[in-house]
Amino acid sequence: MTVTAFDTSERRAWAAQADAYAGSFGKLCAYPVPVLLDAAGVEAGTRVLDVGTGTGTAAACERGARVTAVDAEPAVAESCPRRRGPPVRSTSPGSVAAMRYHHVDVFTDRPYSGNSLAVFPEADPLTGAQMRAITQELRHFESVFLVRHDSPGRPRTWRARVFDLAGELDFAGHPLIGAAAVLHALHGAADHEAWTLCLTGRQVEVTTERRGPGRYASLLDQGAAAFLGRPDPEGLAGLFALDPADLDPDLPPEVVSTGLRYLVLPVRGDALARARVTQPLDAPLARVGAEFAYLLDAAAMEGRHWNNDGLLEDVATGSGAGCAAAYLRSHGRIGSGERGLLRQGRFTGRPSTMTVSADGHGRDIRPVRVGGGVALVGEGHLRELPPS
Repeated sequence: MTVTAFDTSERRAWAAQADAYAGSFGKLCAYPVPVLLDAAGVEAGTRVLDVGTGTGTAAACERGARVTAVDAEPAVAESCPRRRGPPVRSTSPGSVAAMRYHHVDVFTDRPYSGNSLAVFPEADPLTGAQMRAITQELRHFESVFLVRHDSPGRPRTWRARVFDLAGELDFAGHPLIGAAAVLHALHGAADHEAWTLCLTGRQVEVTTERRGPGRYASLLDQGAAAFLGRPDPEGLAGLFALDPADLDPDLPPEVVSTGLRYLVLPVRGDALARARVTQPLDAPLARVGAEFAYLLDAAAMEGRHWNNDGLLEDVATGSGAGCAAAYLRSHGRIGSGERGLLRQGRFTGRPSTMTVSADGHGRDIRPVRVGGGVALVGEGHLRELPPS
């Protein structure tokens, strides 16, 4: 970009003047903005380039528009994301785009409990490599990146990509449940809304309910369950530092999938409290056709799940809970369509409660639903993006 003498003079004049502008010309210039936006037909989903944004009057208007705000003075442009309104990507010469995100807690009705999540509602500019790097930087168990679907007539449809610390996932539960709550906060007009989220290989439906300021409930339809085999239980208990007698004698180990393949391993007594991962799980799980493992105490309706390296325990696993719900229905432990409460996270210090249900009989279980509360904790923006 060529910088002229006029550019240099203007930047010098406005340097460090963001607050002064906001208290003077910013207020004066704000008055015609709603009329101008009406004349331009700006509404939810409209792409807006706000050139010379100042402190972001146009960008901050709560219309659900997708705004890129530009100003010659970085300090002025950077004040824009702190204003109330839809996500804004503010740029200025010599600076990078500021990427807005939301921090939410899922499977809880109060902040600082449940399973935390980073939601990026306007992730259009990001590559997969950047999404993975951001997820590893923020250190949530997972992050979800959303892009509005560009097909006309689909106002409640977004593309979603989910990453954990190891890479991209084909499916996940709590990221989609949290993402839908953020979409409701940003774009929902009614107390009850429905959203379609398109993953790489499938799409899912999530319904949301506004329960109060910063409080939502989401219910994810995970579709049909697939029952992929009952492996020999020999050696399975030892993967979790348990004895064969710790396995529930009335419920067999089984591989179940509603998008990800879980070995559902029922245990009894105090086995859930004593369990830990004793060796990397990738190879032994692959031998039985599973990707992950979910320990389930069916009597107590409580579960546990770890990363396959055993270094990190998940607070609440929506995809695993869906497999557990399908398993419990298939074995007659919950009624068809009956809603139950599955607990997880007690051993991480972040207790979580998941609502689960499954319809059907025998091996024909559909749909499987998992839901819970979502608390909006905070918002932020990345000043710099990782290399693409």
